[in-house]
Amino acid sequence: MSGKTKALLAAIMLGLLIAGCTTPSAPKPGSFDSFRPLVPYSVDSSQGTWATFPMGQLGNKFNTFWQLFHRQPGTSRWSNQVKATATATNGGLLLASNQTELAVAIRPSVDLTFTPIIFTVNGGSTWSNGLLDSPIARSPAAFALGPDNSGLALVENGLGNYVVESPPGLKAWVIIATRKSLDAVKGACSVDQIVGVNFLISTPLIETTCKGSNGLGVYTVDNSHPQEIETIRSFRPAIRHLQLLGSESTASATEILLQATQTRHLELLVETVQVDGSGGTPVVSTVQISLGNRSQVSSLSWNSQGDMLVLANSKSTGQLGLEYFPTRRAWSTQATPSFSASSLVLGNDGSIWEFETSGKTLQIAQHLPGATGWTSPTSTRVALQYGSSNF
Repeated sequence: MSGKTKALLAAIMLGLLIAGCTTPSAPKPGSFDSFRPLVPYSVDSSQGTWATFPMGQLGNKFNTFWQLFHRQPGTSRWSNQVKATATATNGGLLLASNQTELAVAIRPSVDLTFTPIIFTVNGGSTWSNGLLDSPIARSPAAFALGPDNSGLALVENGLGNYVVESPPGLKAWVIIATRKSLDAVKGACSVDQIVGVNFLISTPLIETTCKGSNGLGVYTVDNSHPQEIETIRSFRPAIRHLQLLGSESTASATEILLQATQTRHLELLVETVQVDGSGGTPVVSTVQISLGNRSQVSSLSWNSQGDMLVLANSKSTGQLGLEYFPTRRAWSTQATPSFSASSLVLGNDGSIWEFETSGKTLQIAQHLPGATGWTSPTSTRVALQYGSSNF
């Protein structure tokens, strides 16, 4: 590391000590609306399926609490594990998973100014504590786990946003990239903000917005040396906004899901970053699907094979479950929800689950592989941890 780089990192660390408890700054206005509200999210691994979604009074941030549900492999029973967070979850939960570990970052909100982290290697039988002493960014792709259980996080405070990495344990975080260091990469896009992180196999992967365009810069970082893989541009000048919806990694690739808005028309773009068989420069490929007018994404689910399930709401078609199959590089319409679902969850066994929440009431139904319809829904009351008793 050069003396100039050391000086830069030292200055940043000094600033963090001064500004570590600063309220996160508002995102800059621009064509790339990077920090959209969280939607219900789920991931699948050898430990089973994990899903997070809000319950309570959803119109009141003080009485909205994100839950953490888990289903063991091969079972149909869901259990709520949110008690393990040991704090109020008004700000939402970010899930990061690999085949051996599930980690949860509790987003800052109300009076919480840092980021508690919990993780489990045995499906929630026991939990361990990590800690990020700065506020994690508002991006839905701000937290990731590597294959060796190391972590990546996108941090946001009064200094802007930057990327930190920790070894297993998720407590010893070190800065590996800033907007300035990424912007200095020769030939890369002019970086506006860092909007997401993940791992490409074991290499940190960073996504940024580009000034003056609807572009998304994709970088890898090796020993704190960033390298741009590609700048992804919107397909037509008519595209008004791009939003990063989520990002997940498999054993061989990383998938980035974007939504592109053209007036009232919505498209989904899956950007797959993959290293070729020779181990050379990563390549990026794109698959898109049109959702039509006045559409929105209501939930997002991934399984460990990289299959992706999106719950889309459209004025013309109602609710649809859309599944992306990376082996075929194609989208397919899946089972239409049997009731007004809040989220759809995809399992490794091909099952699909639908959840509907109303206050403290949770309704669940299942669609088995090859079935023509959904099971009869079951309804249960959920005891909201740290929730208000006024509803």
